[in-house]
Amino acid sequence: MRIVTLFVALAALAACQAPAPQPQFTGTPRERLIAAVEAAGCTISPSNSARIQQSSGLNEAQIRALAPELVQAGLVRVSGADSIQLMTENCR
Repeated sequence: MRIVTLFVALAALAACQAPAPQPQFTGTPRERLIAAVEAAGCTISPSNSARIQQSSGLNEAQIRALAPELVQAGLVRVSGADSIQLMTENCR
């Protein structure tokens, strides 16, 4: 009886759908942010900020913390009233 119960439990577990795996992010936060912005058209704006956060694996606070570093390196400039332009080799 225990074996039957075990098989029934295993069958029930096998029927459950496993959750989707979380994306694995590689590289430093700075590298991930730059790659995500490049993939989003080289601009950070209200219309694509959620997509950039998702593809980089960074939250808004982490992105804001990286901003001074990118400005100091000359990699970003303000573009318009509410967007930032990335100035990497891939975005020029």
